[in-house]
Amino acid sequence: MTFMPALLDKKDYRILAALDFDARMPLSELAKKTGLSKQAADYRIKSMLKHDVIEGFYPLINSPLLGYIYCRTFLQLKSLTPQQEQELRKYILTNKRLFWAFSLGGTYDYLFVYWVRSLSEFEDVNFELAEKFGHIIMNSTQNVITNVIHMSHKCLADKTEPVRFDLCEQRKTIDLDETDRKILSSLALDARQSLVEISKKCNVAPKVVAYRIKKLEAGKVIAGYRPIINYEKIGLTYFKVFLNISQCSHKEFSKLQSHLLSHPKVIYLVHGISMPADFDIELLAESSTDFFDFMKELKNIFPSLITDYQYLIYTKTLKVNYAPFY
Repeated sequence: MTFMPALLDKKDYRILAALDFDARMPLSELAKKTGLSKQAADYRIKSMLKHDVIEGFYPLINSPLLGYIYCRTFLQLKSLTPQQEQELRKYILTNKRLFWAFSLGGTYDYLFVYWVRSLSEFEDVNFELAEKFGHIIMNSTQNVITNVIHMSHKCLADKTEPVRFDLCEQRKTIDLDETDRKILSSLALDARQSLVEISKKCNVAPKVVAYRIKKLEAGKVIAGYRPIINYEKIGLTYFKVFLNISQCSHKEFSKLQSHLLSHPKVIYLVHGISMPADFDIELLAESSTDFFDFMKELKNIFPSLITDYQYLIYTKTLKVNYAPFY
């Protein structure tokens, strides 16, 4: 059963589940899917935005297809003064390479995710970070990510249709023109804004915007549109787990991954190079007890595969802007 705090009811959860991967869905279609009127669906979305259950909407842009590399930096910091914290937040909001940022609980305090064109550019990013904030950084870890498997939030509603998208490195890349870049940059700020609003910002006709968006979707440049959900508001805690895996066959590892892909709590799987462990997973749990029960069950199912694990808690989403253009 879906866990529901008092703030939301089943209808709200049906809306969240319907918008997951399809956040530009028209109100008429959303109403049919959720059994609500257009006015009721619109009111509930606005209410969830007002109460910060939803913090925005973003397009899932397939930036590796555009020639970008997905790189992460985990930071452990000293105690910050209010001024230092303000400077760090300014860096997060203004750095155009940085597209995803979170504050964390656990071994690390922040996770920064960057789009870069090359590994040397990622090296430059970290040099710049050290120059600006080296006096407050106690420890940092850098990773290059080869695949992030995005999954639908199956815990939001019963019988949620599973959706998967692999944001992975590409052998062949494509170039976009300036109009496509402007449209993607506009969508990255608010994926539910209307064609008319986008057309004004991009200085092209709404029909052109509609055609370009459909073409970007068909070409898998846009893999979907997702809400930014404040999980704390709906009684869930967002965990990142670093799994160390014993030597195993590809078949054994595939069994583990298949299990995780089908599990209702799991929302991301992450593969990469020079990571804190062999494999990351990200999941939503109702409590620390619920999380530890999940890990106990996982270790019981794969007793010879998982040697140990570490975990972090995502405490706040600080930035989401998938557009890689700078």
